[in-house]
Amino acid sequence: MKTNTREKNISLTLKNITEVEGLLFHNSHFDAIYSNIFYNMSFNDNELKFLFDESHRVFKIGLLLFSVRSNHDIVYRKGSKIAENLYDMNGFQIRFFTSLLYRE
Repeated sequence: MKTNTREKNISLTLKNITEVEGLLFHNSHFDAIYSNIFYNMSFNDNELKFLFDESHRVFKIGLLLFSVRSNHDIVYRKGSKIAENLYDMNGFQIRFFTSLLYRE
């Protein structure tokens, strides 16, 4: 199978924002949003809700695709408990989601 490739000029503008500032995009800006483990970080409940609301706001369809660690994870409760479903694993804080939290 022969494959042709060519360079494309792509312009990127990178912005450094904190998770509590909100996403610097207008409503319904993205066709797709994907997050891998970001929501597992040690956000408090208000910050986590804000992040989900912001992700929902900038997504065109209103659905967010994300992967998180759950209370069914093999390492759930293996680290030092910091808060409800939040554990320190070798200096890295991980939130484990429950099915109840998914519904909220």
